[in-house]
Amino acid sequence: MRWLKKREFIIYAHLALRHGGTAVSTTDLVYEVKKTFGTTIRTAKNIVKRLMRAGYIVKVDANNVRVRTLDDSLTELVTSYVSKRRGRRKVNLANRS
Repeated sequence: MRWLKKREFIIYAHLALRHGGTAVSTTDLVYEVKKTFGTTIRTAKNIVKRLMRAGYIVKVDANNVRVRTLDDSLTELVTSYVSKRRGRRKVNLANRS
């Protein structure tokens, strides 16, 4: 997983708050991005594809995807960042306050 750019993160946060953890059609996501953020269909498709490649949107079946929740994504990003900084493979953040 990589850190998102500003526009990608804002769109991902919106989608995660509305659809986080539930299966939704890829077409519905594209049209929601187009309608909410005023992008063209082409730009909306490209943003959804980039979010899928980055791992923030996960394919469920041929037509449906699942938007990962903000908690899941941020936990994975922080864990990988801390493990790289400490030089370890796995870091358990569950016991930290």
